[in-house]
Amino acid sequence: MSILEEGLFTYLSTHTGVSALVDERIYPYKLPQNPTFPAIKYRQLSNTDFRSHGGSSGLNRKRMELFCYAAEYLAAKQLADALRLALNNFSGSMGTVQTPAVFRQNTDDEYDEEEKVYFVIVDYFIYHVEAVS
Repeated sequence: MSILEEGLFTYLSTHTGVSALVDERIYPYKLPQNPTFPAIKYRQLSNTDFRSHGGSSGLNRKRMELFCYAAEYLAAKQLADALRLALNNFSGSMGTVQTPAVFRQNTDDEYDEEEKVYFVIVDYFIYHVEAVS
């Protein structure tokens, strides 16, 4: 069984618009030391199972937060826009994970004074099918 995070990495790292900007610099939860920019970091914010009268429906909704890092503000915005084009209203397969719907929820622009890097935080609700036990 594949998990959504594996599928998300596979999908984004092979999506032409995203991979042209970051190649495979897509990381769960934290960036590596001395990262090359632009880069993406992602993490799960919430996880909701949908139930039916018979129990688990197999449909799940995760709220994923993606951070688009770049040395310059417009490059971070460009990366966030590439994510929008790749993910918003997506329906299909992410790797081996069936994903019936993806919707953008929020966008926030930030700057890390200590690291001297711009980043755009984008939240998505990603609906996906899980194995039912």
